[in-house]
Amino acid sequence: MGKIDDLIATIVTAEHDMEVRVDAAVTALEAEIKSLAGQGVSDQSIANLQSIQSALASFKGVPTVSITPPSATVAAGATQQFDANVGVTWSAAGGTIDNAGLYTAPATAGTDTVTATAADGSGATATAAVTVQ
Repeated sequence: MGKIDDLIATIVTAEHDMEVRVDAAVTALEAEIKSLAGQGVSDQSIANLQSIQSALASFKGVPTVSITPPSATVAAGATQQFDANVGVTWSAAGGTIDNAGLYTAPATAGTDTVTATAADGSGATATAAVTVQ
């Protein structure tokens, strides 16, 4: 039994180590996506990174959230529709956003962040950068 127990312990340790590495990769991609959004990087490039992040997280079994579009430029006081790939609750740092993802920009120019938080309680989030003109 000792060899089997040792083998099981080795497998459990390897699985944990892999989960830690996948978590780190998902976190790094999330940070990269946030830093690129709103910096002139194409929406398609950001969507590609979000797809990679989603694939990594699903490999581990962790749900991920992505927002479409990942960034937007909106006139002050105007609206922009955001969508998510899963059920989410929405929030906006400066403007407002309703339960359906309809964002209303604040009355003054600047930058804002829209956040989608997975409604399943997993804590998974995604953000979209908004430039208000």
